[in-house]
Order: sequence, then structure tokens, then C-alpha cells
Amino acid sequence: MNILDILNIPFGYVLSFCYFLFNNYFVAIVLFTLFLKLILSPLAIKQKKGMINQLRMRPKEDAIRKKYANNKEKMQNEIMALYKEEGYNPMGGCLPLLLQFPIIISLFQVIQHPLTYISRLSNDVITKLAEVFQVATENNPYFQTELADKMAKNWSLAQSVEGFPAGTPQINFDFFGMSLGSQPSFAFNVLLIIPIFAGVSALLYSLYSQRSMPQNPAAGGSMKIMTYGMPLFSVWLAFTVPAGVGLYWGLSSAFSILQEFILNKIYKPKEVLAAAQAEAAISNRKKKKMQAAQLTGESGTDDQPKKPQRPSDQIKKKPPKEPGSDFIDHLPDRVISYQFEDDPAVIEKIKAHNARILAREAGETEEKPAEEPATADPQTESSVEPTISQDEEEK
Repeated sequence: MNILDILNIPFGYVLSFCYFLFNNYFVAIVLFTLFLKLILSPLAIKQKKGMINQLRMRPKEDAIRKKYANNKEKMQNEIMALYKEEGYNPMGGCLPLLLQFPIIISLFQVIQHPLTYISRLSNDVITKLAEVFQVATENNPYFQTELADKMAKNWSLAQSVEGFPAGTPQINFDFFGMSLGSQPSFAFNVLLIIPIFAGVSALLYSLYSQRSMPQNPAAGGSMKIMTYGMPLFSVWLAFTVPAGVGLYWGLSSAFSILQEFILNKIYKPKEVLAAAQAEAAISNRKKKKMQAAQLTGESGTDDQPKKPQRPSDQIKKKPPKEPGSDFIDHLPDRVISYQFEDDPAVIEKIKAHNARILAREAGETEEKPAEEPATADPQTESSVEPTISQDEEEK
């Protein structure tokens, strides 16, 4: 007994039910593929949610990659810390894919063994039928499709085999005059459509996924491999298996496009990324304002938060100096004019300076400075070296 019979037998009943509804193997595979897509839709939804969460994380992750571009170890540590803080599991999107592998393998086995899972014949009867119809069973994983095809063409011979159950339904593999139990070849016939269909549907699905889901520029190389690698693999696979299996593979990609379209309408990945980028931009501006406020030395109190300063407020103003405090220290050693001065304090200092110069020239000491005439007018002292007054000459 095959361990995958846990899945194979239920799937076989589903495929058998789909076949007996229309008595057509092609229609049965179409309905069977659609049924499996609906069954696996919760996994597809979970995978889409994981991708949406990754989009929300992308602006923050890009900022970390840019900040620590020259320190790979620090970059990885910061990214993992970000994942932990946000509760994001980067492997969460891979889990649905891993769960699909045994299901896909089981589907292949059901399609490969129609006599076991659709006609439900025993292994002994199948072995006798293979001997009668001269179908090799060794190193031929798809011998049942070949055998079922030959049985359909000579049903009376099949019924004559010992142990063949009465009432066993005949499986019709006809597909526009060709058998879906046959393996496609490069010969020009209708079965050549199956590999072409599988490759084109896989390519359209890859292109639509990239267009509808914003891609990370860092993953550009791997995405190109997926875009063109999967269609080539699909074409190769369709040439190496019976046409029925290739038909299922192509239909699976076609239904995936429809599924992706519906999920994108619900979760809107482009809008999610735009909102995340806008939020990151606002957060960066706030950080820059806080840093600018810290550089100015302002600190808010516990009761009142610190207000961001305007650039003009960040210039420290110098305290005003006493009028003439630095001017009087550099006066020349001679009488100077103050007719262009308007500051009374400066004028008084210049007058005192001129009095000391005049007293020194008159032979007096600085301890007994001469008094300036009270009627002295600043406008009269227009020359750099004014003349001595008459009262001073009498002295």
C-alpha cells in the first residue's frame, strides 16, 4: 500500500465522480483541477498574507540595508531584530508551498493510475490486463494510462480477462481524435497543443504575478529565473508525461492566474506598499526633526514636550556689547572727530580722549585733564586735527 493512498484514494473518488458526470476524461481533469484549486485556496490565502506582510516590512528593511550596506553581519542582525519586533516570519510564506508538494505528488499518482483510482481494479487484474494487451510495466510509470487507452479500443478483450469485475466503467481518453493517455511528441498532431498550453499558461502566470505584486529590486535575478524557468520546465514536463498529466499542469497555472487576480483585488498589494512607504517617510522626517532639536541643545520638560525649532531659531545670538567698549580701546593717539557719531556714550568717550590728547600736548598730566568748552559743537570739529581754542592758549 502506498503511503500517499491517504490522499490518493479520496482524490481518486473525486476524479471518478467528475468523470462519470460527463463521461469524458478531458472534462473530468478540468473539473478535478478546479476542485483542487478550491481545496488549496486557504493555503494560497495564507501565502498571499505572508507576501503582504513582507511588503509592509520592505521600506524598513530597505532602510536597514542602505544604512549597513558595508556591514553584512550587522545588516542581517538588524533585519532579524526587525522581524522579531514586528512578529514577522520570513518562512511563513514557504509553509503553504511545502504543504502543497505531497498534494501535487498525490494528484500525479491519481492521474497516472486511472485503473487503480478511477476504475478501482486490483493489482492482480491490472497485471493480467497488461499481459493480455502486451504493455510493459517495468520502468514505465505511466503504463496504466497506456493500458487504459488500449482497453478502451478493445473493451471486449478486457472483459474476457479472468477476474475482471463486471460493470467496470470504460474510460474514454478521447481528445479531438487523440488519446490523453498517450505521451505528446514533437510530431505534428493535436497532442502538441498540451505542452504549448502548459508553457504559455506558466509564462502568463509568472508575468502577471510580477506585474501585480511589487517586486523587491534585490531579487531581480531570481525573479527572472522564475519568470522564464518555470515555463520551460512546464514544456519539458508535458513532453515527458501522458497528455492528461500535462493538461492538469497547464490548467493549474491557468486557474492560478484567476486565483491571483481575485486575491489582488482583495488585499491590494500595491496600495499596501505605497502606504508603508508613506509611513516610513513620515517617520524619517520626525526623526530628522528630533535630531535637529537635539543639536540645538533644547530639551523639553516632562510636562511640556520640546518644540521643533525653525532653522532661523537655531542660530545662537551673541549677547549685546556695551556701546563703544571695543571701539575706545583702539582710538588713535591723536585728536579725532566725532561729527559722524550718533551714540552719546561714544561721543563722550571721544571727547574725553580728545581732552587727554590736548592736555598732553599742552604739557599737562592726565591727572588734571583740561575741560572742554561747554559750547563745543560736534559739527565744528570737521578736521582730523582741530585747532586749540583761545581759552586754552591763555592757560
